[in-house]
Amino acid sequence: MPIPYFSLFIGELPGKPDRLFATAARLRSNAGEAADIHSDVRRSDGFAPNWKGKSAAAFNVSKNVQSEDLAVLSGGLSDGAESLEAFAWILSERKKAVAEQRAILKDYDRQVNEAPDADKKKVYDDLKDSASRIRAEYHNTFKQTEEDATVCAAEMRKHLHIEPLNRNNGTSIGRRTDLSDDDIKRINGQLENPDPNLVNQGSIGDCYYLASLAAIMQTDKGDEWLRSCVKPHYDEAGRQDGYLVTVYDDPLHPDSSASQTVLVTDVYQNGVKGKDGEPSLASIFESAYGQIHPGGTAGSTPNGQGIGSGRSTDAMKDITGEEAKRIDRNEGFIGLFSGYSEEQRTEIGNAAKDHPVVADTNASLPGFDKDGNGKATVTINGQPQTISIVSNHSYTVVSSDSNGVTMRNPWGLNQTDGEDAPAEFTMSWEDFEKYYGDVAIGNYPS
Repeated sequence: MPIPYFSLFIGELPGKPDRLFATAARLRSNAGEAADIHSDVRRSDGFAPNWKGKSAAAFNVSKNVQSEDLAVLSGGLSDGAESLEAFAWILSERKKAVAEQRAILKDYDRQVNEAPDADKKKVYDDLKDSASRIRAEYHNTFKQTEEDATVCAAEMRKHLHIEPLNRNNGTSIGRRTDLSDDDIKRINGQLENPDPNLVNQGSIGDCYYLASLAAIMQTDKGDEWLRSCVKPHYDEAGRQDGYLVTVYDDPLHPDSSASQTVLVTDVYQNGVKGKDGEPSLASIFESAYGQIHPGGTAGSTPNGQGIGSGRSTDAMKDITGEEAKRIDRNEGFIGLFSGYSEEQRTEIGNAAKDHPVVADTNASLPGFDKDGNGKATVTINGQPQTISIVSNHSYTVVSSDSNGVTMRNPWGLNQTDGEDAPAEFTMSWEDFEKYYGDVAIGNYPS
């Protein structure tokens, strides 16, 4: 029986191009059907040309929203077909190349097997280097195909994503806007030096996530980690059109080691912003986070959890892939011995030097009234100032010592009875204990 000296150096390249081509064809057909429905919906008000009044106006608003969603769906299906078809062609050509490599290795096997026993070692040695080069080429092809498959999957998720409806006072919270060339240039620059001061929350209730993201931006290790989670994405013409963002979360398939690569070419119009209301580095992380959650920008929905509510410990893990520690305020006994112990205060202060730290307020604590309103006199830029403390809200901990805690509001400001105050402030531990019910301390991969 012939011995496979070299043919086992390489294996099969996974994937079935014919099935990918067939799926792409179905997507393209579905795109045409969605385009026809979009056209019908857009013209639907013509069936009742004399319809007037509030009901007609409400119908038109709904019709326009549905029409826009159908247009997005049709375009997404078409784009998805293109992405899948492009990968299918790449896979098809690479499988042919691997088949040719296997044929060469099988011929090498034949040469060794047919050589006289006295010459087998020499023939083997003469062919070994060439076979090793083929094996290295195959491994590179396999790795590149895995990477291309990951990118294709990210493109498919993006193209087929429909943002769940989340309206507030007539405003579509989940509306997205494409990244412009200027946005991409700006965000590329911010990747060099992530700035927590460019994390300013919009209309989405994701303070827990943004406060965690800003906390990670405060350390060199955090900046390095965020850069490792972002890669540029290029269109067919070689122009950068967005980013591939790694998120350590998979809401549909929860797992302690889950991670996903998410394509971001647009951001939430009413989401987090940087300077002058422009999209920032935080915007692409928020966009990726929302894209993988079935509930979109909402909180808990029948379709699944959105990013509109959550916990800081979960957010830190979703950004870094590492579990976060939670330090709870001591409730004490009939009002005695409540708050944070000296040991806890020291732990929080030490952690803030090189770990992300976030503090969460709790409306049930004594600093808030029955309506959840709270006010505290804090220090801002060396001066005392009274600000509103937001209940059930997350704040980035900048630093702390025996004198108090310095924090930043992810809103990018603090409200007062007059003009808005800067986002960063320092509060005494005594006041901190009246408002903040727990503190999250994150970790980075070792």
